[in-house]
Parts: sequence; C-alpha cells; structure tokens
Amino acid sequence: MPYKRRTSKERDGRITPRAVELFERLMRLPRPVKWTPENRDLELQFDRELGLMPHEPHPVFDCSHPQPPMWMNERDKIADWHRSRQIRLELERVLRERRKARRAIAAQSAPRPSEPSPAVSSMDGS
Repeated sequence: MPYKRRTSKERDGRITPRAVELFERLMRLPRPVKWTPENRDLELQFDRELGLMPHEPHPVFDCSHPQPPMWMNERDKIADWHRSRQIRLELERVLRERRKARRAIAAQSAPRPSEPSPAVSSMDGS
C-alpha cells in the first residue's frame, strides 16, 4: 500500500561558504534596497542556498532586531521568525570570523617597514 513519506518541516538552514558570501553581498546593499533584477537574483540565490521558503521571515531583511515585530502574534510565525533570526546570527558570526581571518592574512602578507639601521658614527677621527 503506498504511503506518503513524512519529512520534517524543519529545514536544514546549513551555513555554507556560498551562503555567507551571498549574505555579505546582501548586507552591503544600500537601504532601502533598490530591487533591480541583479538584486532579486542575489536574494533568490541566497534563499535557495539556505532552503528558505517565501513565507518565512528573511534573515537579512526581517530579522535585524532582537525580538519579533509587535504585530507578529501567531505562534507559528513567531517560531519561523526565531529560526530565521538564528540563521542570521550564525551568518553574522561566520562572517565576522571570515573577515578576521582576511585581516590576519593581509597583515601577514603586508610588507613590514624595514628596521632603521643604527646610525654610523664618524666621531672616531679617522
């Protein structure tokens, strides 16, 4: 007898390097966002990378505050908001680590100023 395979409604929301890259690019968009075809494509790629559904609060645009909006009063919607907020916090953490690593690499590869040579004294009278 055929049966419907039950799958969890929880989405993975894996934080991948690509998701972090897209998150960084979306965060750099000037606010309010001008929805050009390129910006829409960027958002769509981000949503697909994380498996976000269209009805869920967006980690970049809807979850910048520590608490859900006051108008949000349905338990399911609040739970979705908190999941999206957790994704955002994780993306921010990974992005901070990535930027810190970039700075460390840049500091290591930057040319170091040469040490000043000791002054040669010609006071020996020769």
